[in-house]
Amino acid sequence: IRQFLSISRPHQLHIGQTQPVPKQGFLVPISESEFSITAAIEDIHSTYNFRSGSRPPRSTGAAISAALGLLECCFVNTGSRIMVFTSGPATLGPGLVVDSDFRQSMRTHNDIFNGNVRHHAKSCSFYRQIAKRLSDVSVVLDLFACSLDQVGAAELREPVECSGGFMILAESFESDQFKKCLRHLFKHDDEGFLKMNF
Repeated sequence: IRQFLSISRPHQLHIGQTQPVPKQGFLVPISESEFSITAAIEDIHSTYNFRSGSRPPRSTGAAISAALGLLECCFVNTGSRIMVFTSGPATLGPGLVVDSDFRQSMRTHNDIFNGNVRHHAKSCSFYRQIAKRLSDVSVVLDLFACSLDQVGAAELREPVECSGGFMILAESFESDQFKKCLRHLFKHDDEGFLKMNF
């Protein structure tokens, strides 16, 4: 990501030092980029046109790694939070939980305990590396998984726990439980600051 954005690796700071805000061409105030952000969001297309008999394409691991890569090169030692909202298992890329073909059934808890899972060990290894990267740069990973089906929370457990994040499993993003948890996470103190402790 650093090479793609043509930015150099920031120097590690010692305890007590403050990090100067890096001047990067791709980080601008929202007032200067609001139109571009709005246009990009409006250009997002639904992925409901995937093949019949297959799961939707989800690259959860790659998305987490990309978000973490941006934080690693832009905001070292400032504390950050990556929030993952998902409604199904990763079917592509690193952190793969299950293949997209519905003929391959989703693993069960017994499958995990008996070691009878095709992608579990490789995914856990990938997320173990993510957990180390998260802790190295003081980034928290939260997982909000809302689905009646499994989403691969077992694979994501280590980076969420090691970073001190939240793992919220609910039936739907419309559920009262999910909404209540999200509101609690975004509580403000008396001075108007978020109580996220970073």
